Amino acid sequence: MSTYVKTEADRQEAIKELTERPLGEYGFGLEFQDGKRTPPQNRGMHLYFTMLANALNDAGLDMRKFLKPEIDIPWTPQSIKKELWAKIQVAYCDKESTTELTRKEVSEIYEILARHLSQKHSIFVAFPEQKRG
Repeated sequence: MSTYVKTEADRQEAIKELTERPLGEYGFGLEFQDGKRTPPQNRGMHLYFTMLANALNDAGLDMRKFLKPEIDIPWTPQSIKKELWAKIQVAYCDKESTTELTRKEVSEIYEILARHLSQKHSIFVAFPEQKRG
């Protein structure tokens, strides 16, 4: 049996089920998972990539400052995702795709990247607030 708990009523129903269920010979297992990233979070990530690319380019911090010193390469949303976000994501979460991220991991990766850019380059771009839907 699998139960998805999203509301307080769901939680109370799950608690009732848990307390009424006999342990049986081997007991039973529980698994808790954070929900995957939300569609608004996904839109926010991609808007953040665009905003950060613009901020880095405006500050004169093109990709050569990070990657290839001899080539002037402006940032794009795709290069932010590939060269900055994804590298932190793999190192921190050991996940290759943003589709695998939990809501919490999106926030944690953003915090790591924002802290680094703020401390090293005095660049801060707030993560966009996205309305659900």
